[in-house]
Amino acid sequence: MVAVPDLVGDTMDTVQAQLKAVGLSANAATPIGVSDWTSDAVVLSTTPAAGARASSGSTAKILEATKAEVSFFAKPMPDLIGVRWDDVASGDLEAAYFYLDASWRKPKAGEEAGTIVAQQPKAGTTLRMSQPLQVTVADLAPVDSKDGAVGAVPEVNVPDLCRRTKWCWLKTQ
Repeated sequence: MVAVPDLVGDTMDTVQAQLKAVGLSANAATPIGVSDWTSDAVVLSTTPAAGARASSGSTAKILEATKAEVSFFAKPMPDLIGVRWDDVASGDLEAAYFYLDASWRKPKAGEEAGTIVAQQPKAGTTLRMSQPLQVTVADLAPVDSKDGAVGAVPEVNVPDLCRRTKWCWLKTQ
């Protein structure tokens, strides 16, 4: 039996070496699917949890997200009303793209076709890591569907995660 190391907040490029050092292997996933082990991702949680005893040679399940996703969900929900749907997959909103569930309707008076006209949660709402975000877009038809689905994500204490890392923008004491 070996103790599972504390990996929460560590970058994915260090995880395999840390687990191998104690005789474990890893199976990683993101809230929306299989991990690609990008070096821009960090560990959100492990199963078994840090400090738990596991059989040597067993596999630890790693839940990871990119630094951009963690930073996006650490902030209050932005105001998306008026944002062009075409602009959502880039810039500051790119990290949230795969969590957006979009619906479409005809524009009403004063609404520009191709822009977000409704959102849930409302702007300023405190977000939970990887929660679904719903938007309504004026006058566009859906062109493709997202692969994967948001799975069960444990409550992630983002300020604590950021406190334990050097890369997180969130300044905590």
